[in-house]
Amino acid sequence: MLSSHPAFSEAAYSAASFLKEHDNFLLLTHAHPDGDTVGSAFALAMALRECGKTAYVLPDPLSRKDFLPYFASVAPEGDLPSDLTLVTVDVADGALLPEWSVKYLPEVKCVIDHHTSNRVDCALKCVDSKAAATAEIIFEIVHLLDLPLSATVAGGIYMALMTDTGCFKYSNVRPQTLLYASEALAAGADAFGLARKLFMKKAPARMKVESHVIAGFRYFAEGKITMASISLAEIAAMNAIEDDIGGLASLTVIPETTEIGIFLREMAPDEVKVSVRTDTYVDAAALCAKFGGGGHVRAAGCTLKNTTLEEAFTLIREEAEKSLSC
Repeated sequence: MLSSHPAFSEAAYSAASFLKEHDNFLLLTHAHPDGDTVGSAFALAMALRECGKTAYVLPDPLSRKDFLPYFASVAPEGDLPSDLTLVTVDVADGALLPEWSVKYLPEVKCVIDHHTSNRVDCALKCVDSKAAATAEIIFEIVHLLDLPLSATVAGGIYMALMTDTGCFKYSNVRPQTLLYASEALAAGADAFGLARKLFMKKAPARMKVESHVIAGFRYFAEGKITMASISLAEIAAMNAIEDDIGGLASLTVIPETTEIGIFLREMAPDEVKVSVRTDTYVDAAALCAKFGGGGHVRAAGCTLKNTTLEEAFTLIREEAEKSLSC
């Protein structure tokens, strides 16, 4: 554990106090789970078990295959206790829960998150918007629970930190991020193994999808806006699975003139998921808030319902152009 550290967040203190007083935890992650929601929930569940408590993470069978073992190792076994303590981890809005988790939303007793725009209806919100990832809060909670940082817990924390910072290259990285990652490495996290699996190696099908998306880039506002989309028909034509589609939004902000990168994915004929990435000055969360979404300054999203892919493309583009002049 850290011999010295920056002041831990109020979010971590509040969450640790709550966790010490309760048991029989069921942790909920957001739909289309990323490394932060999975790694943070996994690490917290394992830490709680190391405290002698009962803790599970509700599995997501639709997640990318790299995450399935994490869910499986902390999934409920048999009947759940009747006195469950529901906790959301890295869930910015109740609307972002997968459909099988929504029934638990009214019973959520604690929210652990780092999204400024958190809108989960809960009395106890342990939110640190300065944290690069929810995993930073989890790291602090483990320390406040007086636990040594085990290799298992460290692995989940490191994966979450690495994925939510783009291998520690995004602007959300702060000194604590690298300090906590260093402690996780010292405790046994497999940095190279995780980077290789999640970033360095890609399936041929994934590379085909990426090539298709990049080839379809459309530029607006003298190249300051880059937009791309993928339809249900295109997904079907390429036989793409979830592993091939997740995280494509990061491609849109790569062109050197781009300030706003936007990726639209058709989820249904009248439903479009929008992911926004920004470079230096446009607030992605503010842009997505115009459509009921949210997230972070440099990465945010929203879902447009009762809207076709073409309609969503136009709506988002027009709002993005306004954001450039704000």
